[in-house]
Amino acid sequence: MLQNIKMNHSVLANGIELIVLGAFFIVNSFRFDRPDFFNMIATHLDDPPFTVVLIIAGTICVMVAILNIHYLLRWCLVGSTFIWTIYGCAFLIKNIDLWGNAFSNLDCWFMFAVALRTILDAWAGDTR
Repeated sequence: MLQNIKMNHSVLANGIELIVLGAFFIVNSFRFDRPDFFNMIATHLDDPPFTVVLIIAGTICVMVAILNIHYLLRWCLVGSTFIWTIYGCAFLIKNIDLWGNAFSNLDCWFMFAVALRTILDAWAGDTR
């Protein structure tokens, strides 16, 4: 089991990050509650059904990494990249909508950095 964790550490880290993101939105619910254009696009990303999906996806990634399920390792990386990119875009739109520029808060850029790290892990062949 420790060898599987060592071998699939990036998928394990992605799963833990997704679980933490879901827990963050459970604690800070309705973060995207705005009555304007942004409300139509991303207001539901912090609602309980989406946070449950985040936690389930993170748990699946953790289990795939620990149990070393080969045919799901790449899918976990693709799915977590998609999730981080969607949430990064939502925070980017929120920053532009609220403050008028994309660099007012770093939250979206941290999410894009996690997505980029996941892409680089997949490209480097971190999963065997």
